[in-house]
Amino acid sequence: MNSTKIHIMLRTIRIKNIYPLLFIGVTHLGCSSSYRYQMETGDTSVQSSSKKEGEHSVPQRGTNTQLDEKIKKFLDKEDFEKGSPVTNEELDLVINKLGRTVDMFNMSSIDKEYKAFLNKYGSIDGGGFEIYGPTVHTGDNEKRIQYISSIQRGFENRCRTSKMKAAQIKSCWLIAGIDQGDEYYINLSGKKKENIYSISPDGKSKLFAKDFLEFLDKFFESYERKFEEETYQGEVYQEEGSDSD
Repeated sequence: MNSTKIHIMLRTIRIKNIYPLLFIGVTHLGCSSSYRYQMETGDTSVQSSSKKEGEHSVPQRGTNTQLDEKIKKFLDKEDFEKGSPVTNEELDLVINKLGRTVDMFNMSSIDKEYKAFLNKYGSIDGGGFEIYGPTVHTGDNEKRIQYISSIQRGFENRCRTSKMKAAQIKSCWLIAGIDQGDEYYINLSGKKKENIYSISPDGKSKLFAKDFLEFLDKFFESYERKFEEETYQGEVYQEEGSDSD
């Protein structure tokens, strides 16, 4: 191989090697200038735009929305009507009227969804199913307080007949009931204060729901089962009556 060809080959190799070096240098200068601009101006939009691209905020469903949806299922039935809203101040007066101390019964420990229900709806009642509270016919502030107090005192008496301990009775709060069936209450003396318990007509208690929203689902299911049973029994009665004719 002559010297001219060798010279051309070496020159070609040097040219090929310099392009990657030039590319690295230009890239480095670009990054440095971008970083320097961000440091001087405080503008990080260039850096964060690629990170934010494709991100979407997921709307969160508020628990009050869930509460309203669950109550609407009851109120959509012809049987049910809502009651008279109760304020937190009225609830505090009821607790004082019942002679309960903060150690026995602390309103701040009550499930916030249940309090939201009382504040907005007061009660719902229909078809032998009732979430207790003042009705639209209860009257003014004093009558609402008296009405709620009477409900809770009646439940206290029932708990005594079931041989529940006095300290535990003062920690319980009746929230609902089924005509000639179970009643439902919260017990703030327990570790999980949102839990809701059922008490049968013979005085036996058991866990019914982990919180008020779950309680509403199960309470509505109980209503629908009873409604279907009564509808079926009515149809059977009509068929038997028509056969006898």
